[in-house]
Amino acid sequence: MAEKQALLQKILEIESEVDSAVSRRMLHANNLAAGNPGAVMFYFYLSKLTGSEEYFDKATRLYERIVNDYRFDPKYYSHCSGLAGLNWLTGHLIKNDFIDASCYEAISETEHFLYEKMTELLKQGFYDFLHDGLSIFYFFIENDIQHYDKEKIIAEVVDLLANIATTNEDGTVLWYNVDFVNRVIESNECNLGLAHGMPSIISLLSKAALRTNNPETRERAIMLADKAARFILTLQSKDPSTLSLYPFGMKKNNDASYNSRLAWCYGDLGIAISFWHLYEASNDENWKNASLQIIDKASLRRDRTQNMLHDAAVCHGTSGVSHIFHRFYLHTNNERYQQAAKYWIGH
Repeated sequence: MAEKQALLQKILEIESEVDSAVSRRMLHANNLAAGNPGAVMFYFYLSKLTGSEEYFDKATRLYERIVNDYRFDPKYYSHCSGLAGLNWLTGHLIKNDFIDASCYEAISETEHFLYEKMTELLKQGFYDFLHDGLSIFYFFIENDIQHYDKEKIIAEVVDLLANIATTNEDGTVLWYNVDFVNRVIESNECNLGLAHGMPSIISLLSKAALRTNNPETRERAIMLADKAARFILTLQSKDPSTLSLYPFGMKKNNDASYNSRLAWCYGDLGIAISFWHLYEASNDENWKNASLQIIDKASLRRDRTQNMLHDAAVCHGTSGVSHIFHRFYLHTNNERYQQAAKYWIGH
């Protein structure tokens, strides 16, 4: 009970800072990762945690402000910092009974722009989860949509991802790294981070497979994800003493580095998440075992400096690491994962 109270007290301290930032309009207006939409989500869940109408009212007023003040800009379309993130948030709030389903009407017409943008990006090879094509695909598969057939979108995206994949001699596949800043595909480099690389493709293909009712589409999505995951398996360290089991990426003709950080965005934890999602979609126990092999090793990593954990962020900090271990504890009831989650929350 004392631990729970201490955590709640810390959350309320954070709320005070968030409230100040919102009041002074210091947050990005439409940025889910670092702005007002994230604060809306925070307040709704805080109202659920505490039962306080005050936080529910704050969330409602801020959400209304976002929608009323929104000015469409085609440059900002991503999950991280644009329209796809705002639409995803609206769908998420509806599904969790925080807002009424009618709220989606105000933004439903934006589906047309997002669909066209998603297909344009994926045809060019720009799949990046936080910033490009997959960030929009995530919105489409996670929410009820009004102007498109979700089955059709899933089938199309599976085809698009297959078209831009590179097939190796052993039948595995990979996607080359997207430099989303300079807008180029780096054809000598492969990214193994969940935020921007191949694990996100595996995860979203797996999620899409669970959301389609078409057996052929489901099979193709799982098969493509399986080929990609098997490619990542080929990169596993053969030395049990390495810090990480997998590198954060690979370059042609370069030795892989197994000194990858512990984080949500990059490193072994993101690969474990993608393997687990593939297990959920395929029911293949091999992917469950591969995922837990990673989590078992990662749960023993406790040196903050060595594991490159320098802040409390979800993306690359201790709260993201704690969240992942807690999620795996919920999946497995393995006490070791719960202890790892508590350790990193302590930091």
